Order: sequence, then structure tokens, then C-alpha cells
Amino acid sequence: MKTILNRSLKTLTLAFFIIALIACKNNKKTQEIQSQEETAITGPFQEDVDFIKTYEKDLIVLESGNSMVAVAPRLQGRIMTSSANGMEGKSYGWINKAHYELGEINPQINVYGGEERFWLGPEGGQYSIFFENGEDFTFDKWETPRLIDLEPFDIVEQSESKVSFTKSASLTNYSGFTFDMQIDRTVSVISQDETLSTLGISSIDGLKSVGYKTENHLKNVGEKAWKKESGLLSIWMLGMFKHSETTTVVIPYTINDEKVVNVYESFGKLSDERLIEKENVAYFKADGKYRSKIGLAPQQAKDVLGS
Repeated sequence: MKTILNRSLKTLTLAFFIIALIACKNNKKTQEIQSQEETAITGPFQEDVDFIKTYEKDLIVLESGNSMVAVAPRLQGRIMTSSANGMEGKSYGWINKAHYELGEINPQINVYGGEERFWLGPEGGQYSIFFENGEDFTFDKWETPRLIDLEPFDIVEQSESKVSFTKSASLTNYSGFTFDMQIDRTVSVISQDETLSTLGISSIDGLKSVGYKTENHLKNVGEKAWKKESGLLSIWMLGMFKHSETTTVVIPYTINDEKVVNVYESFGKLSDERLIEKENVAYFKADGKYRSKIGLAPQQAKDVLGS
């Protein structure tokens, strides 16, 4: 008899307007591909949707009023881009058109871009799902599981403003434990009224916005319990947004006696020009020209940031 489900992870993300996280460029080929891209918003939402549909034949465009969100089932229900003003609006998601046009599959990772994608960890360590058992922890041995790189998610429900996906899969970590799982993901476009209410704003005359919400569940459907001793999984949401020479991420935080912003120097050291810390806010340069990574402790982070 099958064991009762004993572990479930859930993550909820909300995105309003545009929140910029410039994604890491993970290898030389990807860096070369991405360097060909322009660093500014180059055209309206319609142009990006038409381009993506050339390669993602089942692309879904969700809408609520003038708010539109393009979702790719083939890429794990990934939000590719969005618009606050219909098909004629700006397109906020960064799309790696050069990689699409190249038409090659990279065995380590395929960086197609997109505003929000489902991701799993850990990436390194003895419980990693990115390294085969016994391999050295070096970049040339690092490989993204196909599940979160090239595997499509199945559509289970769809409406004008919402689409739900599911995926059954198995992953084995570096220590040899196999996770049998079910992933459920829902993408919803939310109204401007709900956006403003969530942000605690009554109204702004003349404002055009796009807001969307994703709900992501990871459930154990196997016969073995998931335990700390054999490794656990984590859900991440990763985003890639169009950037410019002056793009700056504004990160408010609470104060305590310790250093607030952690810099992960293995991803690249940061100069004073790229990270400025004030009394209760950090300014992070995100021009797409340098790979780096920062983080805040949960007790110091607030529930909003922007760019």
C-alpha cells in the first residue's frame, strides 16, 4: 500500500509593474549569445509575442483588461514577458532571441530568458540535483536537470486570465536519493484594483500596470519520506527582465546590528558603483553587463522591491 503523502512545498509569487533580477550567465557560450542582445527595451509586446510564437507554437497570452502575460507551456509554464498596455505596450521580459535563432541545445543549460520561471534546488553540495553522484563539483560537470530546462508542463485548466499546469517527475540527488514528485503551477493575471490593493495604494490617476501571481506546489508522491538526512528540495522563482544602462534595483530592508546585504563573491565581487547601501535601502546596479549575486536574510527583507 502506498505511503500517505508526507511532504508538500508551496511558493507564491506576486509581480507588479517590473521587478528586475538580471540572471546569471552560466557559461562562455551563453555569455557570447547574450552579449549580442541589445540592453534596452527594443519593441512592443506584440513584436516579442510574434517572435516567441515562431518557436513556442503553444504560447498562451493571458489578459485582464490591458494587462497581458505570455506563458510558454513547453518551458515549464514560464512567464516569458508581460505588458501593461495590451499588444502595443512595452515588453518587460528579456528574451534570448539569439539562443532561439541558433537552434542548438546546450547540455548544461538553455537560457531562453523569461520574466519568471520555475526552478528547483539545491544546485551544489552533497544533496545537489545538478551533479551526478561521484562527479567533481566543478562547473564543467554542472548540468541543469532537463525537468526545469526543456521539459513541458501539462495544461490542466485554462481561462482568459489564468492557466494551471501539472508535471509528474523523478529526480535523483548527488547522494543517491530519488524524489518522486508532482509539480503543480498556476499563473494568473490580476486586475489593477487587486494590484493596488495588495500594494496598499487606493488609486493613481493615469496609471497603467500589469500584475500577475504564480502558485507553485511540490508534492511527494513516492513511497519514501523526504528527510533532511537524505536531502530536500527547494523551489526558486527566477526572472530575467529587459535592462538599460541606468537600471537600478531598489531594495528596502529593516535594520539590525549586522551587515544587511550579503554579497556572494563566487558570482563576482561588487564595486561601490554597483552596490550602494543606505540606512534602510540598497541600490543595486542591474545593467546586464556584470554577473553578481546578493541576498538578504529573511528577517531583514521586506515583501517588496522594484527597479
